[in-house]
Amino acid sequence: MNNPYPATRPTSEWANHRTAPHRMNGTGKTRKFWQCAMISLVIAAAGANAQSVRIEISSQSDRYVPGEPIPVAIKISNLSGRTLVFGKDKNWLNFEVRSKSRSYVQQRTPVSALGEFQLPNGRAAEKQIDDLSKFFELQQADRYVVSAIVQMRELGRAEMSREPLTIDVINPAIVWEQDFGMHVFNANQPPETRRYAVQKLSTIDDNVQLFVRASDPSGRKIFGLARLGKVVISDPKILSDRLNRLHIVHQFRARLFQYTVLSPKADILKRHTYDGFGFLPGLIMDESGNVNITGGARRINKNDIPAEKLEQPETTTQAPK
Repeated sequence: MNNPYPATRPTSEWANHRTAPHRMNGTGKTRKFWQCAMISLVIAAAGANAQSVRIEISSQSDRYVPGEPIPVAIKISNLSGRTLVFGKDKNWLNFEVRSKSRSYVQQRTPVSALGEFQLPNGRAAEKQIDDLSKFFELQQADRYVVSAIVQMRELGRAEMSREPLTIDVINPAIVWEQDFGMHVFNANQPPETRRYAVQKLSTIDDNVQLFVRASDPSGRKIFGLARLGKVVISDPKILSDRLNRLHIVHQFRARLFQYTVLSPKADILKRHTYDGFGFLPGLIMDESGNVNITGGARRINKNDIPAEKLEQPETTTQAPK
């Protein structure tokens, strides 16, 4: 009787078992499957890690004029699973700026964003940069594309903002211009000539914004620029007083007017709001060269700026009949 369970197999049978083609194909397919699965898991983990910190960049407006400060805000959302620390290194934040005409924009100086802060997992924080043009050449009229780059020491890498910020720097239309002389400290030198320029710019939503720029006569050297806000009638009342301060009254809403006084550096010294009921607000100059507002009724507004101490107190004179 033959033993149904032989103790050994012939050598040739084991060889056939190990090298049978159908056995090897099955094992190869299984191994290949797991290799592909592992690669997919690694790629998925890397993608998830890349999205663990989200960087967003925004600005108050999408249109600016040359010389105007360009504020930007960087929002950091932490989903990395750990607390991240920012602001320890002076170069933890930087920007990549490109323009339509010049490719990459020259950086003037390293970005200063000191101030250490911790960002726990699941939280978001926002860092404000008051003027991007301090660090990059953004004075030329052009379209600029800005991306924020944040270094993360704990993760050993940097992250760039997912969507870039597009900013247009546009030459505005000139409403009014006037040259004036500025006294210098050296009595042997002649007065320095400067120029006031009142400008307007239309935004995408069809609002018209009013600006005041103080510069040299060529307009290349800008001493200061102020955005006065929305104007509904582009015919403001403008006078310069004996101290070269600029006085402007413009309408920004139905029957509402803004009275602004600016220094020769385009710093806003005073900003008051007036109702236009009865006599419309205007400007008048007295014999001494002082400028006063006429007509209208003062309305207290949260955006008003207190007046700097002027030599002559502000008075409201009724317009002549």
